[in-house]
Formats: sequence, structure tokens, C-alpha cells
Amino acid sequence: MNLASTVATSLLLAGAATASAMLLGLPLAAFVGGSRRGWVAWLARALTLAPLAWPPVLLGGVWADLLGVGPAPAPGVMGGFGAHLALVLAWALGLVPLAALGWEFAARGVPHLEADAARALLSPAAAWRTVIGPRARPAVALVALTLLAIAAGDSATPPHFGVETLASQVALEFQTTLDAGRAVLVLAPLSIAAIVVTAFFAGRARAASERATLAPRRGIVPSIAVVIYLVFACFIPAGHLLGCATGGDGFLPGLRRLLPDVVNTLATMLGGGLVGAATTLVATRLQLATPRAPRAIRFAAMLLGMATALCPGLLLGLALTRPLASAPLPDANGWWLGIGLRAAGFSACLTLLTGLPASVRGAQALGLRPWTTARRYLGGEGRPLLLGASLASAAAALREADLWVGAGFAGGETLSVRAAQLLHFGLRAGAAQAMLAVMAAGLVLGLLAAVLTRARRVA
Repeated sequence: MNLASTVATSLLLAGAATASAMLLGLPLAAFVGGSRRGWVAWLARALTLAPLAWPPVLLGGVWADLLGVGPAPAPGVMGGFGAHLALVLAWALGLVPLAALGWEFAARGVPHLEADAARALLSPAAAWRTVIGPRARPAVALVALTLLAIAAGDSATPPHFGVETLASQVALEFQTTLDAGRAVLVLAPLSIAAIVVTAFFAGRARAASERATLAPRRGIVPSIAVVIYLVFACFIPAGHLLGCATGGDGFLPGLRRLLPDVVNTLATMLGGGLVGAATTLVATRLQLATPRAPRAIRFAAMLLGMATALCPGLLLGLALTRPLASAPLPDANGWWLGIGLRAAGFSACLTLLTGLPASVRGAQALGLRPWTTARRYLGGEGRPLLLGASLASAAAALREADLWVGAGFAGGETLSVRAAQLLHFGLRAGAAQAMLAVMAAGLVLGLLAAVLTRARRVA
């Protein structure tokens, strides 16, 4: 398959997965969003957010095993259309949580009074077509481009379905030849183009000062969407992994062997969370800068954040490891620097997209120093943002696996890296145990996010 055909196939499959995730994410956001509270809403939100912390290969590996595809690489096992469809569905299941959050963000870009008036006077379809849709369009485009970049940059999942994409082809060539130059040459131009376009829409997608929300629904369509998603993304994979994890020499001995990986995972998540908190403070201070060139400053910061958040893990690892190869640092310097940059990128984008309320601008107008204003805001009204950005950065560190390959197979494997390694040989007991541990860690992060970041919302 030539380069043009591979690129076209990659974009087509990633686009189909993005469209599917956006369609399923809308009713999911309407169900778990808004002002609904209580343990049922928290649990539903936690289960929805948990897959954000899972590496893309997790759901792909489970469903590949359920469909009988087997380990990578296995081209042509399911046939062309069936394999492509299965890959699209696996990608979509992993992208749905981000799509749901994106719909919530898009709705918050509509002024509250306009949204309420449209809902009161117009039908839902007319309200979206004439009022909400035009205001939310930049944010929807931003979310869709983000999902497209994440899917197109995944190099570990497609081989499990016997599908060749640009990212998987480059990753396989690099693992075979260790030729980093070709990998960078092929991936860098497309990645740079995607990041610049995404940052452009991010510059236009800004939350309104009086934020609206998606109206919470208890109708049949959102309920069915939530049930379908949880069954196929959480319950079936967890049940299948539990069945596989009991094989081999037993469940508990296998988990004991994973203890070093658990320690590495906790250290990686803690480091990512701390970097995320520090970046949130810096990004908040940046938004309080003097208004000489606020758009240029914000766009440059958003571009830098997008570059580190959306860059394919393989490319980010290669870009960091080669310049640092001659430095007197440990072998894993590219891995740890990549994790820090990834965490900083996610938290910076989240902070810049959320924006600052008018009360913070008012406090600065009273003469408070910008750093003091930023600290007081994040310690009070902005605490959900600080916690959310920290948890998002920890999740970004947990889900990273491709970066480890690009960083030269550095030591200190996390559970996600171990699961991706073992999945290469099929879904056996060891891989299933590592994947269950990753699912549990993601659920913990989801519960923390659901409980700790529930800011006061406009109903």
C-alpha cells in the first residue's frame, strides 16, 4: 500500500470513528451533564469518564479478542470491510467520553439567556439550528478535530484488527529498523498541519461569561445511549478480562508480578497530576497578562499546548529522545519529559479553553498582583478547574503507551505499557490482569473527577 492510499485509509477510518463518537456522545452528555446530582449521576459520570484514562489499545485488544482476530500483526483475518468496521467501533467507544465532554463545552459557549430563550420559544431542532448551533460550531469543530487527531495517531490498535494505517505502519517500521528519521519525516508534516488547524478552532471556541449547559434529559434516547455505551465499553470488556485473567498460574500471583508496574504507574500519574496543577496556575496567570496582544499570546499558548497534547506518542518520543541521547541523563529521560509535556499540554488547553470569569478580572482591577489573583481563584471559585486539570493530566500519563516505544523502549514500564507489550502476543492472563488494573485506575480517576469537580452549574 502506497503512502497516499495509507493516509487516505487512516483519515477515512479516523473520520468514521470521530463521527460515530460525536453522535453517541451527544445523548450521553445530555444524560450525565447539566445540574443532575446524586450517586447515580456521579456513578454514570465516573463510568463515562473512566475510558479517558485507558490507552486506546485496551478496548481495541479486548474487542479484537472477542471477535477472534488474534494478536498483531494479522492482516486480512476478518476481511477488509469487517476489520475496518470493527476498528472504527473500537476507536469510537474509546473516544465517546471526550466527545461527551466536548458537547458540554460547546453548549457552554452559548450565552445562558440566549439558550434559555431559544429552548422556551422554539422546538429543540429549531433552537439548535438557529441559535445554539451557530454559536457552538467552533467548539464542535474543535472537539471533532481533536478526536480525529487522537484516532489517526493511534499506532497500537489497528494491527490487532489486521488493518494498516499510517501510524501503525510507521511504528512497525521503526520497531523493525529503528530508523527514527523516516518515522519523523512521515508523521511530522501531517501532525503539524492537524495541530495548527485544531489550534485555530480552539482560538475561536471560547466559553461564554454566562455559561449555558446541556439540559439534562431522562428520556428514552439518552438512557438507551448510556446503557449501550456502558455495556459495550465497560461491562463486556471487564467481564471478558476477568475471564482471561483467571487463567495461567492464577489471578493473585499474576497481580503480584505487576507490583513494580503499579508503583511506576502511580509515580507517573502523580507526576502528571503535579505538572498539570503547576501548568494550570501558569496558564491562569497568562490569561491575566496585560491586554497588549492577548489573542496572539493565547493562540501561541494554545498551539504549544495542542502540540504536546495531540502529537502522536511515537513522534513525541522520537522528537525528545534523539536530541537528549547524548545528554548525561538516565535512559528514560525522553519518556519522563514526554509524560510531563503531555500532562502540561492537556492542562494548559483545558485552562485556556475554560477561560476566566468576570469576578477574576474584577479582582485584578482592584490592584491585586496577577500571581496572587491566580492563586486565590484556583484556591476558591476555580478549584474544580484546578482539580479537573490535574486529574486530566494524571489520566493522560496513565493512558500513554506509544510514547514509550518512541522513547527508545525506556525502562520503568507502567501498567498501560505492560498491557500493550503483552497484547502483542494475544489476550492472555498477564495482559488481562494488567488491563484490569488500568481499568480500575481509570475508574478511580473517573470517580474523583465526578465527585470533586462538580462546580455549581446553571440549570
